[in-house]
Amino acid sequence: MKRLQVVAAIIEEENGERVLIAERPPGKSSAGLWEFPGGKIESGESPEAALKRELREELNLEVEIVRFLGEFPHQYDWGWIDLKVFVTKAKNTPQATADVRHFSWVPKREVENYPLLAADRKPWSRYLESGPTTE
Repeated sequence: MKRLQVVAAIIEEENGERVLIAERPPGKSSAGLWEFPGGKIESGESPEAALKRELREELNLEVEIVRFLGEFPHQYDWGWIDLKVFVTKAKNTPQATADVRHFSWVPKREVENYPLLAADRKPWSRYLESGPTTE
């Protein structure tokens, strides 16, 4: 069974009260669901480098990686992903691109009101349990 190496970011706004989530576009699997931005790790690429590249490509966004939240294996009907999740801070304002047309800064208490991608639910729970990010 196929197994993909994937990264995602819980991107905190400067004051830490809101996080960025993105809607999966029409034509992609799980279209219409919301997720923490990220993507596949390319061969020979570190998870941190992959995360920064994906966020730059998908949102024209530069981030500071604050900490590694953990690895969260998740099974889909086609195979597995090993999702490595980082907590980050945005260094600039994200922009819509062909890959990510809709995104939103959401207060932390409202994230669960969005239809969140199944693979992102465990990381979100761990993030909430881990407490606020310290500077």
